[in-house]
Amino acid sequence: TSKLRYEKIDELNKIFKRAKRQRKSTKQRPKQTLQKLQDEWNKV
Repeated sequence: TSKLRYEKIDELNKIFKRAKRQRKSTKQRPKQTLQKLQDEWNKV
């Protein structure tokens, strides 16, 4: 399970970075996606 958990964290990292980049280019998507991401983080 440790490996699976690490893979999930890695995946979330990628999503997080992508979301950050998107937020810079388009300022239309505010805290909603970030909130979802943080909920995902808390589940891990």
